[in-house]
Amino acid sequence: SPAALRFSTTQEWDEELLSKSGFKTLLRDDWLSLISLPKPPANDSEEVKSELAALVEQKKERTPETLKEIQEELRTQTIRFGDYAVGEFTDPALSPKTSRLFFEALLDLEVVVLKFKKHFDRVRPHFLEPSIEPAIAVPGHPSYPSGHSTQAHFIASVLSELMPERRREFEARAWEIGVHREIAGVHYRSDTEAGKELARQFFEVLMQNPEFLKLL
Repeated sequence: SPAALRFSTTQEWDEELLSKSGFKTLLRDDWLSLISLPKPPANDSEEVKSELAALVEQKKERTPETLKEIQEELRTQTIRFGDYAVGEFTDPALSPKTSRLFFEALLDLEVVVLKFKKHFDRVRPHFLEPSIEPAIAVPGHPSYPSGHSTQAHFIASVLSELMPERRREFEARAWEIGVHREIAGVHYRSDTEAGKELARQFFEVLMQNPEFLKLL
């Protein structure tokens, strides 16, 4: 029904993503009992007021170079970590073993993120502060946690296991990707932080999976 596609009375869900939020996961079915996130701050809280003011300030960082990077990061496959785009190490033709390592994990992670988004149902920041004026199309799902931050920090965790000498570089890049979504005006800082925490917990659970460890 139309009401089912609405969240926080301000925006409609993308129907395909709403459907995905109900999908079963592949690697295990108890992710949500193993991972926990705090509630996002209330819309009328001082923390959110501070976050909104920060997002207005971050509009100053929308340089041509940063906006170009934000556009490149819209699709997971074109996000770059150092020398490679994600699509290069998730493509079976280019990286058969590494793509297997990521395949089921990234599918599960997308479902887990959407389940948390549906649960917390957080309104996007520009609905509370219109002067944020998002620089990109606003995704059709709730704000918390940031899916880009979650995915980027998870990918950074895996790459850091494969190339531990570059851990700081990968972690810094993941944080940058999350912050770019703030500069674009579609996420609060607490969304970015929650994504980092979700990725950490998701990775910790995966590291208890013998098949994942074997692939790693």
